[in-house]
Amino acid sequence: MYRSCLSCWAHALACLQVARSLNVPRLLLCSTDDPIVKTTWRHLGFVYTSQQDLEDFGVQHGDLVHMDNTVQMHKDVPLAREWQTLVVRHQHLCQRIYFPAQPYKAAHAETAFQYKPEPTPAHPNGLLEH
Repeated sequence: MYRSCLSCWAHALACLQVARSLNVPRLLLCSTDDPIVKTTWRHLGFVYTSQQDLEDFGVQHGDLVHMDNTVQMHKDVPLAREWQTLVVRHQHLCQRIYFPAQPYKAAHAETAFQYKPEPTPAHPNGLLEH
């Protein structure tokens, strides 16, 4: 089961990367109407698509194949996040860490902790020494 979920996650991530590179704003899929399969897709960020959603997306009757044992799901393709690199060096340790340049906006931004990095002096090689 674990290997199957990991495989689904890897395929979904690859599909998102391709969609981003093609500037596709949304992915639509036709999933089997099985609770385990639907749970996996929901875990990957897909939500159920209503008839009203399809109309709002501009999907017409002949655009999708509908089968009796399936359900339509969709996911908006998020923009790629920019990442910053931090190199931590201490004696023999040298570790490169990646973190988002801008944190995701919280639903309640006024109560959420806001990350504000302290200004650091620039080094000629672009690395931070600690």
